[in-house]
Amino acid sequence: MISRPSQLVFVDRPTLQRVEREMRRVAREHRLTALGLIDRTGLLLAAVGDLPLPPDQMGATAAGVFSAVSAIVHPAEGFEFTVQLASGGIHLHFREVDPRLFLCAFYMDPATSLSCSSVLRDLSELASHLLADQTADKRKLGNLELITEKLDELFSKP
Repeated sequence: MISRPSQLVFVDRPTLQRVEREMRRVAREHRLTALGLIDRTGLLLAAVGDLPLPPDQMGATAAGVFSAVSAIVHPAEGFEFTVQLASGGIHLHFREVDPRLFLCAFYMDPATSLSCSSVLRDLSELASHLLADQTADKRKLGNLELITEKLDELFSKP
């Protein structure tokens, strides 16, 4: 559960495990070094492969890059871009899942660029549908929002 003003994300374990299975398959089949599902706050919700940084740093760094580029470009729905670092031949491909989440693929092989965009588009659509199903039960979300508000009140008092 992630709490931010007027925004709450809840993902149950079976849904997240299903997304991770698909991420593992995509990473293996398309020779990605690592692949992460990241919240815009920098929380790494799911990751497969060999991340180039520790998980908390990877999530924060990827969220910073995604936010910075989004601020410059003013993206449309399904926003994606690739960052290529000349030294080391490192590629980071970003793909928006929904307004809160994005995928970040890390790879070294330039040939991977050819398939990365379409495969991450498909994966983001799957993740978006699975995660949207999580928010379909408004009672569950309402209860979580109430609990979060109460916790915020408790911890914000001097």
